[in-house]
This record gives sequence, C-alpha cells and structure tokens, in this order.
Amino acid sequence: LRYVNRQAYIEIAIYGCDFCTGACKAVKLLVSNVITTTVKDRIVVFLLFMGKIFITAAVGVLAYLGFGNYVDGGSKLWGGKELNYFLIPVIALMVATYFIASSFMSV
Repeated sequence: LRYVNRQAYIEIAIYGCDFCTGACKAVKLLVSNVITTTVKDRIVVFLLFMGKIFITAAVGVLAYLGFGNYVDGGSKLWGGKELNYFLIPVIALMVATYFIASSFMSV
C-alpha cells in the first residue's frame, strides 16, 4: 500500500490529477510492468545490502587497525594502554555500524 501511495503521489506531481486518478494510473502502470518492477526492486535491495556490508567492513577494518595498534601512534589514542583482546569491541562496533547503516539506508 505504501508503494502504491508513493507511485500515486508521483502521478499527481507529474500529471496534476487528483489522488484517486493518480492511484488508478499507478496501479495500472505497476500491473503492466510487474516483472520489470520486481526485478528492479530486487536489484535495489541487493545494492543496498552490499552498501551496508561495505560500510560495516570498512568500519571493522579501521577499528581493527585502531584497536590493534597497527597504526603509527595508535597506542597514543588510548593513553598508552593496549587492549588484551580487541576483537569483542571490533565486533560490537561492526554490529552497531550495520544497524546504523540499515537505518540510514531504509529511507
């Protein structure tokens, strides 16, 4: 229903018709192009998922390098202290990053 609403408002913006006419045109357009619409929708979902994975992996690599003191001066970031086991904070950061990326890309 939300998708039909969005398409109806697009029809209203383009053609200047009322909501019911725009909704009818939108439904007719969707029904006539159901395969194309479905394929495009699945491609967009896949690309958004790959974007989330890329962002999560990039933050994970940067966190791993930062927590593991692989960067010059990395121990200065933490006041000269080193973590004994830094994979738990990296994994927690990656999970949080995935949820944040999902919330931003769900628009």
